[in-house]
Amino acid sequence: MKIFVATKELGFHTKVYVFEMEEEYKIIIGSSNITQRALKSNIEWNIRAISKKYNNFTKEILEAYLSLWEKTSELDENFLIKYAEFIKRIKEDNKNNKLEFKDYEIIKPNKMQERALESLNRIRNNGEKRSIVIAATGTGKTYMAAFDVLNCNPQKMLFIVHREDILRDAMKTFRKLAKNRDKTMGFFTGNKKDLEADYLFSTIQSMNISLEEFDENQFEYIVIDEAHHSSSPSYQRVINYFKPKFLLGMTATPERSDSDNIYDIYDNNVAL
Repeated sequence: MKIFVATKELGFHTKVYVFEMEEEYKIIIGSSNITQRALKSNIEWNIRAISKKYNNFTKEILEAYLSLWEKTSELDENFLIKYAEFIKRIKEDNKNNKLEFKDYEIIKPNKMQERALESLNRIRNNGEKRSIVIAATGTGKTYMAAFDVLNCNPQKMLFIVHREDILRDAMKTFRKLAKNRDKTMGFFTGNKKDLEADYLFSTIQSMNISLEEFDENQFEYIVIDEAHHSSSPSYQRVINYFKPKFLLGMTATPERSDSDNIYDIYDNNVAL
């Protein structure tokens, strides 16, 4: 089941019913809801067509339907929670007659992210525990990682980068996608040590200094951003210490000027 979220600019009042039979299509288009009064007593305007072939009319209807289907949202728990909050606000603010359901942000994987997520699932299903994603800067590698982490739903996740500004941006991305998930997030840097966080965002420098504060099996999922640094001693120390269920590396530039092979670190599993 999916749902169309109307806006000020784009409303939705479509009433179309398409029944695909074994040998024909039955299509009903009009203003009617399928209710007893609408079908039996109300004055309604509708068109009903039965097509035994996949003709131009049927083709146009199905293409229009599929186009709408792609623009609609999954009717999932996240949507229902947001809608319940919307209804609650209406009841609390009966003076406001123009309240809009506008804070449900739909974020879906782009084409690159979809391909990577499919590949990562296939790699894990084959029993592998490491993989690297290679994609150009700006294509959404952090979003892709967040989608995959949320799909895997680990109890504990570690995200490692080499700069604090990237760390903050990464947490913002995860927070945006993990709304209404029962997950705490925190930093592990020179200034902050949120050791109890479910999703921990750490600089490589801070993690290197404080490895003994963590159990080797503490994190089920680890993300290494800018994974072309993975062969350096600081990264190798962290990667070799932890024993996650899955290790994901992300980079736009896997080739190095030295002789080190980044692919070997991730067991030559290139998801993208």
